[in-house]
Amino acid sequence: QSQPYVYEPLASERSIRTVEVRGSDKPDAELCCTLKEQDLGGGPSYEAISYAWEGQTPSHRISCDGLDLLVTGNCAEILRHFRPKSPEQSRRLWIDAICINQSPGLEKNHQVKLMGDVYRIAKRVLVWLAPSKNDLD
Repeated sequence: QSQPYVYEPLASERSIRTVEVRGSDKPDAELCCTLKEQDLGGGPSYEAISYAWEGQTPSHRISCDGLDLLVTGNCAEILRHFRPKSPEQSRRLWIDAICINQSPGLEKNHQVKLMGDVYRIAKRVLVWLAPSKNDLD
C-alpha cells in the first residue's frame, strides 16, 4: 500500500502545477502521473481541461509521483481518455482537481484566481462534456 500524496507549497505567486500523464497501451492500466511546478506563462506548454465535477467526491486512486492521490470518477475517466496510447509517451495537462491542492486554504483560493490565465495561456483547451454513449463521440 502506497502513502498518500502530499502537495508541496508553490514557489511563487505565479506558479502553477501541471500533471504529466504517462501513456499506456492497456485501457484499464493504472493511471500514473507526475506533478510539475512551473511559472504561469513560462515552462513547457500544456493543455488545460475544462469539465464538470458533478458533485462527485474523490474516490478513485491514481499514482502521482509514486504516491496515492484520490480523484473523482469523472477526473479518472478524463485522464484515461486523454492519456497517450503508448507507454513511451506522456501528455502534459492542467486539470484543476489534480493541479490545485483541494484542501481548504490560501493556495486554493489564490490558484482559482489564476484560472483565467491558466486557460488563456494553455496550448489548447479540451472540454469534457461526458463519456460517449453507444460508440458515438
